[in-house]
Amino acid sequence: MEDKNNNSLIILILLIIVGVGAYFLFDHFNQKKPDESGEVNYGEYIPNPKKYEVNEYVKLSITDGEMAQIYLVDYQNYLRNNMEKAYELVAPEYANIRISSFEDFKKQVETKKLLTSVVKKYSVKTKGDYIYYIVMDNNNNTIVFKTNGVMQYSVYLDNETVVIDE
Repeated sequence: MEDKNNNSLIILILLIIVGVGAYFLFDHFNQKKPDESGEVNYGEYIPNPKKYEVNEYVKLSITDGEMAQIYLVDYQNYLRNNMEKAYELVAPEYANIRISSFEDFKKQVETKKLLTSVVKKYSVKTKGDYIYYIVMDNNNNTIVFKTNGVMQYSVYLDNETVVIDE
C-alpha cells in the first residue's frame, strides 16, 4: 500500500517539475529579443502626424439627434441598474401630477416599455436656460429631457402633462 502512495507521490512531483519547466521554457522563447543594435523590437511605431501643443483641444461635434440618443440610452442605463436614481431624475412637477409612488413609476416604465425604446423621431426646443430634447420612441412614447448642462437633465415621461412653450 505504501509503495502505491510513494509511486503516486513521485509521479505527481515529476509532473509538477515538468509543468514548471515547460512554463519557463515557453516563457523564455516568447520574450522579446533585442536585435543586433541592442534595442528590443516591439513592432512598428507609427507616430501621430498631428503635433499637439500644450493645452490644445479638438472640438467634437455631436448632432442633436446623437445627443437625444445619448440621453435616452443614459436614462435606460439608470432604469436597468439604478431604478431609484431613474425615479429621482423624473422632473418634480411631472412626478407630482402623474406618479403617485415609486411602485407606480416602475409600472409606468414597464407599461411604456422604456427599456426597449429607440429614438424614432426627435426635436429640440430652447426655453430660457434650458434645452429640451423631445424624443418619440419606437413604442410611440414621448420622453422629454430637460437639460441645463451636458448630462444634467430631468425627465418627463410625456409632453402633455407639463406643457413646454417655445
